Amino acid sequence: QWKNFTDMKSARAIAANSGALWAATGGGTFSYDALNSTFDKFTNSDGISSNDLTAITIDQSGAVWVGASDGSVNVFEGSWREIRDIAVSNRIQRSIKKFVQRGDSMFIASDFGVSVYRMSEREFGDTYSNFGFSSPATVNSVLIQGNRIWVATTQGLATALRSSINLSSPTSWTTYGLGKGLPSLDVKSTSLFNDTLVAGTANGAAFFSADTFLVMSALAGRSIVDL
Repeated sequence: QWKNFTDMKSARAIAANSGALWAATGGGTFSYDALNSTFDKFTNSDGISSNDLTAITIDQSGAVWVGASDGSVNVFEGSWREIRDIAVSNRIQRSIKKFVQRGDSMFIASDFGVSVYRMSEREFGDTYSNFGFSSPATVNSVLIQGNRIWVATTQGLATALRSSINLSSPTSWTTYGLGKGLPSLDVKSTSLFNDTLVAGTANGAAFFSADTFLVMSALAGRSIVDL
């Protein structure tokens, strides 16, 4: 039985529940049990598809989801299960960027768009990739705010109502760029603070108010990679 020994010092994303802290790294994933001060490490010799991990989350049932730079997704529920639909797609860039769960749906943000995975049926539904920008946009993150979905990209922010008839159409989306107050088109992260949307960009952060973004002066000029 082969075992890989990899460098896990480069952490790209973290997730935590009451039992453990998990990290997605450039050498696989590990969990840390604070109660017992123990580590568990997982690499491709333990069942994950790739060691070059870029995203991680823990769903409401306690299952751990990891995504890799090649588009592969693995789910840990005592053993690892592979989801390869994005990895075998014809897209050149397909790195997994973010997982967001809402009910039975896992929204998976990748380089080229947002794919909706139905967890109970173990199959993908729609993929949204055309948000109405003037040039192709790489997706960095996704956020769900009630009935609204926000997508952070390298061309700005895009938003739409989840109840829209056809989210695959660019006409369903509203876009926000420099003219709407964003300090940079390269939006790297999004979060909610007291129900207010905050966007982290390559040149600072801004919060959403009255259909425009207001820059947070204390963070001006800084690259906000996560919130």
